[in-house]
Amino acid sequence: MDPRLNFALEKLRRTLEAARRYGLDVSIVAVDASGHIIAAARRDLTSAASFEAARKKAFTAAAMKMPTAALTEMIANDPVSLRALQANPDLLAVPGGFPLVLDGVCIGGIGISGGAWHDDQMVGAEAMDHAGP
Repeated sequence: MDPRLNFALEKLRRTLEAARRYGLDVSIVAVDASGHIIAAARRDLTSAASFEAARKKAFTAAAMKMPTAALTEMIANDPVSLRALQANPDLLAVPGGFPLVLDGVCIGGIGISGGAWHDDQMVGAEAMDHAGP
């Protein structure tokens, strides 16, 4: 199997495990560097809207090559950048999106949605910070 896909699947699995531990009903979407969905998972009681938000967070993290939480902070006092982001309906600058970086290269992104934004960020950060794949 492609090592990039293995990496993305492992991060998705770790994120789902973290969500289970905290009892959070979330959707998790992994995209490749072009923003195409390569894997997805969700908890049983997750809302339908959370899947699309997770996809947009993953796309944003991949496109900007940075966590959406960092992007949110970066544009907090920059109305021009905020308007530019809002002009693209596929971008969502809300915490819970993370770039997938393998061997120093951004290969895609992963997005988490369904909890409060800080819960989405917490489970994703835990999974991304885990050593190994």
